[in-house]
Amino acid sequence: MKPRSSKLAPRSMNQILSAVDADNSDIPIAPRRRGKNRPRNEAEIAYQQRVAEIGCVVCRLLGEEQLSPTELHHVRLGRLRADCHMDVLPLCSNLCHRGKHSVHGDRSRLYRTKKSQSDLLEIVTDILTIT
Repeated sequence: MKPRSSKLAPRSMNQILSAVDADNSDIPIAPRRRGKNRPRNEAEIAYQQRVAEIGCVVCRLLGEEQLSPTELHHVRLGRLRADCHMDVLPLCSNLCHRGKHSVHGDRSRLYRTKKSQSDLLEIVTDILTIT
């Protein structure tokens, strides 16, 4: 069975070429890319670097020392949002981001803070405005 091609969001060069009419061959069709699949621009890269310099926000709230490097966790506030690269949390990789009790695990470390991920985003923006 031949895969269906989409004229709205072409994914390969063959689909791009097949989506272009013979009458409008001089008008290029750019693929639509939104959400996490969209590459980051310079402002988003700079913001994410500032967020990563804060350190783990969960360890900070629990009063614990961060023992592993900081990774950025994308918070899902809505699918395919244009500003999804700005909705990131700095979390330590072993305990809070990828560990057994982490955000991607059973979330018990997050529950110990008694904060939701959107509350943690507000705390991160408050920390960034202070520094």
